[in-house]
Amino acid sequence: MEKNVYILFLGDIMRRPFTSILMFYIIGIILGKMEFITLLIILCFIQIGLIFLFYKRKIFLILLTFFLLLGYGTSFIQMNKNSQLQFLNNKTAKIQAYVLEPTIQKENKTEFYVEVQKIEVNGKTYLLKEKTLVSLYDEKGKHSRLQLIPGQIITFEGKIKIPKGIRNPGGFDYALYLRTKKIYATITIFSGTIQIQGKQSLGIRKEFIYQIKNKVENIINVNLSKNHAQLLKGILFGDKSLSKEMRDSFVDVGVAHVLAVSGLHVGFILSLILVISGILKWSTSIKLIFLTFILIFYIVITGASPSVIRASIMAWVSIFSKFINKNYDGLSALSLAGLIILLPNPLLIYTASFQLSFLASMGIILFYRIFLDYLKNFSKISKFISSALAITMAAQIGTLPVNLYHFHQISIISIISNIIIVPFIGILLKGSIIAITVYFFIPFVGSYFFFLISFVFELVIKMVKIFSSFPYASIFLPSFTWWGLILYIFILLIIGRYIPVQIKKIKILTFLGISLLSIFVIIFILIPPPLKVTFLDVGQGDSILLETPNGKNILIDGGGYANYQGEDRKISEDVLLPAFYSKGIHKLDLVIVSHPHEDHMKGIQELIGNIPIDILGVYPIDQKYMKELNFLATNEKIKMIYLKEGDILNIQENLIIRALSPSKDFSVEDPQKDVNNSSLVLKLDYYKSSFLFTGDIEEEIENDLLQKGENLQADVLKVAHHGSNSSSKENFIKNVDPEIGIISVGEGNTFGHPSPNTLEQLKKVIPYLYRTDKNGAIEISTNGNWIKVESYLSP
Repeated sequence: MEKNVYILFLGDIMRRPFTSILMFYIIGIILGKMEFITLLIILCFIQIGLIFLFYKRKIFLILLTFFLLLGYGTSFIQMNKNSQLQFLNNKTAKIQAYVLEPTIQKENKTEFYVEVQKIEVNGKTYLLKEKTLVSLYDEKGKHSRLQLIPGQIITFEGKIKIPKGIRNPGGFDYALYLRTKKIYATITIFSGTIQIQGKQSLGIRKEFIYQIKNKVENIINVNLSKNHAQLLKGILFGDKSLSKEMRDSFVDVGVAHVLAVSGLHVGFILSLILVISGILKWSTSIKLIFLTFILIFYIVITGASPSVIRASIMAWVSIFSKFINKNYDGLSALSLAGLIILLPNPLLIYTASFQLSFLASMGIILFYRIFLDYLKNFSKISKFISSALAITMAAQIGTLPVNLYHFHQISIISIISNIIIVPFIGILLKGSIIAITVYFFIPFVGSYFFFLISFVFELVIKMVKIFSSFPYASIFLPSFTWWGLILYIFILLIIGRYIPVQIKKIKILTFLGISLLSIFVIIFILIPPPLKVTFLDVGQGDSILLETPNGKNILIDGGGYANYQGEDRKISEDVLLPAFYSKGIHKLDLVIVSHPHEDHMKGIQELIGNIPIDILGVYPIDQKYMKELNFLATNEKIKMIYLKEGDILNIQENLIIRALSPSKDFSVEDPQKDVNNSSLVLKLDYYKSSFLFTGDIEEEIENDLLQKGENLQADVLKVAHHGSNSSSKENFIKNVDPEIGIISVGEGNTFGHPSPNTLEQLKKVIPYLYRTDKNGAIEISTNGNWIKVESYLSP
């Protein structure tokens, strides 16, 4: 009996060869990011497992091994490919380029893609071809109105930059994201230097697609209000022009997927085609030909996003299987689509769009029937609602790990909101396609269709606003731990009866896997965690996160963007909250503001109301400098404590924080210099390890601390005032005598920080010097005896 089950299990795998091939190709892609020794160990385990399962099927074994190595090879090559502009990193140049796509207006800049053709640097000319992302930042108080069209030849002056990877815990890997688009360098344009030199043909196909898309956008803009037009362009093309407020509302209620061109849209288009073909009584062959043309056109006009390609391939396979009288297998179709997408561009596996699209589809394929059968037990639920609930639940089960990893939040009401809102999105999309098509031939009739559809737009927007206004419409949660993710997947497969545990070999492998996982988890729980101090990269500012061994979370300063960096940008959303959620932090036990300057305090103001804070510690400076902070804290019922020289915070046994400055009678006369000098100077001691946090103090306070005879010696020094020349004088640094120095400073800041003279002085005394502009976030772990330093970027 067991042998028969084993044969059926292997037969099921052989029946879906694309699924096995895709799985091993993806494993190979992931291995392409690993170090050599780790790679060898994992490959050995994988090969042993393959031989164990498929030793009698040598051809299949060789095929899987080939795709495993192919995935590794293609991934390794693309991960290690360098830009032709590498030698010009951080250099200014005059550039001639060919515009590839229309300009995209963002909150504080204009972006567009070009193909660089010629570069002039220091009198030398370099001819080359490379796709590059170009950005033109808005001048203070002025939004750029730059409009370029594909095919234009332009010249401009700008700074070339090679993008770096993840800068902070929970941060976005910008360099990897650009690599998925085959971009390895970016250029920031200097305002007023762009000149249009002429226009080059895009080619018949590209010109046709561009003209059609441009015509469609013009029709939409003419016939709909601004809000409705932005929403429709978002639904049709994935356009990002929708206001941040409205986009956030869609995210909160769990229907943001309608704003990214996805399989849902292809499904709506497919259903429209099937209705039309049914009315016209087309044969399957005509239906297949028409569908092929429409899907290819839609893929091209929407920018060939992975989700659209995936859904289009699956839709086409579904119709084709009927044409050849074969049963449609969703998992095989999904796997085929994955291979077609990943073979030319394996790094797409790391994008949220690919992961969400494929896991949502896989969730529906694997668990839809299970949920539907369960819901059928409730006789009062209609078939339509049961089906809609089952699809939504299955999709969310599949995408939950990815949503938590990338966005750290889930929508509590998404199951209900999807059932109610998505059908109206379908009506809106189909109606808009009909209106646009009619407008091409009979404009006044098309305008009437748009008038009717505008009521649906308004209804959708109102429903989204109503749902998003519900308390706790969405909640923030930490991402899965590695062992939590394994357990989650294992439980789902058991529920779906996809693990044939009745097979002896599978039972042995399952038992061994659970045993190893249990051992790792037990060891992880029993070993006491170290003290972790993370100097976050918040640009030109300070923010330090302390994670204590007894589970307390303390934040010293929160950074903050200056207004000219974008009025809508928030350091809390870009850096702080993602860092907290990635570390499983859902509450801050203590927050300390060193002094009331926006590059230290603004992020804290943004956090209040967005994450629970127990205690807020500040120096009792003149209240006019902290009026807004005090108001926010009072509103949220946060306990405030006032710290000054001599105060001691007992965090846990052998872990204390002492306030060394300022004294209780410190007064502010100069709003800039004296506020800097009002910075709380804090010393943390944990057994034999110590940290000195200096805020933005200047030479005057450094001398004051020396004169008072304070014990300043520390293993780790947070260098004062971003390494400016007004701080970090020789006597002070020698007295602290640190092994490690951290300079929190913004890349390319306009203040000239850190000062070259200060840097030279620091290097003479401090053996290991780190900078957030070069190293990204710096995480220091210590058990009180040893100290370990890890930086998120290699300089």
